[in-house]
Parts: sequence; structure tokens; C-alpha cells
Amino acid sequence: MKAETITQARREFVYILIAWTAFMAWVIGYAKWHAYPADPSQIRLTFGMPEWVFWGIVVPWAAATAFTVWFALSVLSDHDQEESGD
Repeated sequence: MKAETITQARREFVYILIAWTAFMAWVIGYAKWHAYPADPSQIRLTFGMPEWVFWGIVVPWAAATAFTVWFALSVLSDHDQEESGD
């Protein structure tokens, strides 16, 4: 493999790892702190779903999808595979 191919692959891996960690922390952290209020009558609705579901699941998933599209269109690069002797 060429050195620039390995460097690009590592760069892509770091982007994905950071994004995955950030979205995971967002979903788990927000749900942990907002999903179970002391008084269930305080649960507010956003677009017909509990507010914590909207902000803790729907929004980060939409952001992760937008990140994936951006990443695929602008960061990922295509490299030709080298011919093997087999």
C-alpha cells in the first residue's frame, strides 16, 4: 500500500471514531439526565413525543446522518487497489 493511502485511511478512521464517540455520548448522556424525571407529570412533548426522545435520539441521529453524508461526499477518497501477484 502506498503511504498516502494509509495516511488517508487513518485520517478517515479518526474522523469516524471522534464522530461516533460524540454522538454516542450525546445520546447516552442526554437520555441519562432527562429520560426519567422525578415527577412524570413534568414530561413535555415535542412533535408528539417526549422532549428527551426528540433532543436525545431524533436530533443526534439526524445530525449523524448529515455528518455521514458530508463525510462520504467530501472526506472519503477513492484509491485504486494495487495489483497483487496472486
